[in-house]
Amino acid sequence: MPYEGPEPYVFVSYAHANNDKVYPVIKRLHEMGYRMWYDEGIEAGDKWFKVLSDHLRRSACMLLFWSPEAEKSQWVDKEILIALKNEIRIVGSVIIRTAIPDVLVDVQMLFRENFDSDEAFLDKLCKGLLAEKTKGPEPKPASSPVLEASRKEGWECKVRNDGTRIKDYWGNKSVVEVPNLYRGNQITVIGERAFRPKEVDEEGNAIDKLIHVIILEGIQKIKKGAFRGCKNLTDVTLPASVEAIAEDVFWDNEGDYRRLTFHCSRENRIAIEFATEHKFNIQYTDQEVLV
Repeated sequence: MPYEGPEPYVFVSYAHANNDKVYPVIKRLHEMGYRMWYDEGIEAGDKWFKVLSDHLRRSACMLLFWSPEAEKSQWVDKEILIALKNEIRIVGSVIIRTAIPDVLVDVQMLFRENFDSDEAFLDKLCKGLLAEKTKGPEPKPASSPVLEASRKEGWECKVRNDGTRIKDYWGNKSVVEVPNLYRGNQITVIGERAFRPKEVDEEGNAIDKLIHVIILEGIQKIKKGAFRGCKNLTDVTLPASVEAIAEDVFWDNEGDYRRLTFHCSRENRIAIEFATEHKFNIQYTDQEVLV
């Protein structure tokens, strides 16, 4: 929800035609603790421009999402002029390349297409948002459990510029909860071949007891071959935070897909599309129906 309160906040300027590109960024910034106001906070019957201008004048800075649609928007144009007149800091993000007007010549514009990942783009964007003023503590929903990774439990993690990742799992449990925190850092990536079986029996066969893996909220990417060779794996619980699953994550040693069941919410588009493409079962966690 748009922020309403006495604390400093970020005013978001954008064209509604770009909602699909803008709202995910707003959501992520909100999850990081930034106070954001955008025009979904205008109630029916309010005087549109007065509400916009009042909120903009009270803001600490303006986050501008620039695009061909924003270039044609009279509202975005007015918001830019108000910000400049009131010497409000403008942080510019070009989400679809188009000409930059002369009025923004002194504004540093970040081009989304120049960044390899959403994380890198957000990191750069945040550096302009006056975090010392506009950011509060990151919300921690009660429904999202936190599990700290430790070597004692068999986890080997690595902190990198592109996010903290699980490098290896050395345990041998049948049901495993994948942790989402390491030394205070949010774990966002399950690394390549992280869960490959590492122990063998006397005959040289891999010891593999993993049946069900539960990935906690916060994990965003599952890299190449992360669960390759886990021949007994039958169930995978995926959080809403997952943004990308590599093509061969669940291959067996022969390069074939096993018959798996994904447990996820009905809103988890990434998990549902992957499961549908590879003919996995889906069991919805928000309504227990098997399809």
